[in-house]
Amino acid sequence: MICFLALVLHRVTRKRLRAAGSMLSVPRALAVLQRIQRRHVQIQQEPVTGTSRITTEQRDRFKALALTPPTDSNPFVVAFLPGQHQCNQWRTLLTAELDGSFLLDEILVTLRRSFVSSILATECSMKNVWILASAGLLFGFAVTSSAATLSVAAGSGSTTTMPGPSGTGCGTLVTQSTSQAITLGNSVSCNTGGLHADNAYSRSFSMGAFPTGFDLCAVEFGIEQAVGAGGAQPVTVNIFSHTGGVYPVGTTTLVSTQAVSVADQAATIFSVPMTGTIPAGAQLVVEVFTPDGQTTNNSFFIGSNAAGQSGPSFIEAASCGITTPTDTAAIGFPNMHIVLNARGSAAAGATIAYTVAPTTLTFSGAVGVATAPQNVNVAATAGNTADLSITSCTFGGTNATDFALSPAPMFPITVPTSTNVDLPVTFTAGAAGARSATLDCVTNGTDPGPNFSVVLNGTGGTPTLAITPGTVAFGNVQVGQAANLSTVLSNAGTADLTITAIAAPTAPFALVTDGCTGQALIPTGNCTMTYSFAPAAAGFATTTLAVTSNAGAASIVLEGTGANPRPVPSAGKLALLTLLLSLFGFAYLRLRSAGSSGHS
Repeated sequence: MICFLALVLHRVTRKRLRAAGSMLSVPRALAVLQRIQRRHVQIQQEPVTGTSRITTEQRDRFKALALTPPTDSNPFVVAFLPGQHQCNQWRTLLTAELDGSFLLDEILVTLRRSFVSSILATECSMKNVWILASAGLLFGFAVTSSAATLSVAAGSGSTTTMPGPSGTGCGTLVTQSTSQAITLGNSVSCNTGGLHADNAYSRSFSMGAFPTGFDLCAVEFGIEQAVGAGGAQPVTVNIFSHTGGVYPVGTTTLVSTQAVSVADQAATIFSVPMTGTIPAGAQLVVEVFTPDGQTTNNSFFIGSNAAGQSGPSFIEAASCGITTPTDTAAIGFPNMHIVLNARGSAAAGATIAYTVAPTTLTFSGAVGVATAPQNVNVAATAGNTADLSITSCTFGGTNATDFALSPAPMFPITVPTSTNVDLPVTFTAGAAGARSATLDCVTNGTDPGPNFSVVLNGTGGTPTLAITPGTVAFGNVQVGQAANLSTVLSNAGTADLTITAIAAPTAPFALVTDGCTGQALIPTGNCTMTYSFAPAAAGFATTTLAVTSNAGAASIVLEGTGANPRPVPSAGKLALLTLLLSLFGFAYLRLRSAGSSGHS
């Protein structure tokens, strides 16, 4: 990738030179521009920065490349080649050129007259900073630094161990460092020529020693070297609560932040008063962030040593390709053990009361078939000083695998004061007979305690469908008439019976009432189906109705016979019959009357 970019930049530069009519090669054109330098001088604790004078030849190169020459708005412009210069050389030259313009080692130094008198009688020191990068010119930027890299502070090659202050700050000291000493030349930062880019240094602390939580009162961090353009520079300290995994994996939540101004110093430990609470069960993450100091001439290297540490040191610096908190050992600096501490005390215990109901659940179900869920209700008591958190729930006991939370909730479950949540439990019998288990949950509760259990009982069995009568016989029903009869469906098994469907009858049979379809019958439970038979013609009729259930297939048989009605006589025949009956009746009465007279 770097080679490709270099090739592109070379071609762009060559194209611009040719368009300007210049016969110079790319290396020759850039060689002139590379002599432009930007330097930093510190005299009597006052920084002076500036860019070397742009020559006519260099201006011609900028014009050929269609770039704007760098400018410097600082009233003091100091530029010089690397080398050692004594203060007497400055005094001699300044005395000779009080207007401020003179030549020193082929580099122009310009100073304001008002500044001259203040430095003639003082000590002075000079420090090389950085050279204008030619690659920056190709992009058309008036840049004054090269690409950032991970490196130690300039001139800090000494490995002399400087003892850091032990400190007697607030609260209990929480640290991962065996030693609080600061070793010079041991820390790196993402920087350019010692001026740092964005750097974030961090450590993660387990709070197992503080089961009720941790109340922070201060953060301490080591400083190997801090040099600000104005004698101080900004630093931000952040406190995070971390859950869901070992840092940096998981969720990090900001608890507190504090911006401070760090004065120039070296081999010290800096203390920042801070407040914030890390909740029980969470990790404490402390981060020291130094914002980009390249435009403000700030240099910061955090304090560290090579002594033992009980946890890794982390650095994050996007400008150097480190986009997430990364162990310093993983980027080639295994001995950079950052001195970064927290101070505080155990948080006051919270009141988190709750209730659980019911504490026993009883199920019955067919082997291999999940039952409908039954809920365990967990309610946070009114007046709690913190939210109830259900961290996890598991099943234990002899038949733990027969029971489940369905639908499965997402843990942890937060239950604010005066609210409640249901835990849905289902039962799927692994075999026939009695089954048992417990639902065991872990919380942060204080009353009745952090853990609770619910007893689970289940019976695995087989449903059996019985139909009485299985054949519904209507007998003879006169055509045009209707008769109703019922049949009873019952569960003769040891598990719940679910009747899924019953086929509808066809004429001359019909459904009158359906008390069974979709019903779940417990063992010994029953339901009723009522049908009618209304024959439209004489003769035998029958139909078979399929019954679907979790006990298998069954059927209901309906049958009956349509009977013709007795014949009704016509009107003429009825009149003749009436006449005959009348004559015979009259004759009968005459005979009885005559018989009665003869015996008188």
